[in-house]
Amino acid sequence: MAKQSVVAASHFDRERMRHLQVNHAFAKLRTVIPAFPVDRKMSKHEILRGAIRYVHILEYILGMRDFSDLESVPAEGN
Repeated sequence: MAKQSVVAASHFDRERMRHLQVNHAFAKLRTVIPAFPVDRKMSKHEILRGAIRYVHILEYILGMRDFSDLESVPAEGN
């Protein structure tokens, strides 16, 4: 195998591993955010928006955020 092929294969393997780790992290994040439908696949974008909204709700519950701020956070589908 030529040196370039070895380098390209190594890069591909690292990128594949990184991609798997990112997907695993999103799957784990989805499991800790309540109110996500378990029977529906969700995009990474939907998971991130849901996580942000959940953090804002927790901040509101802890008294760290005004309710008016909470209303400005879009729901998952928007």
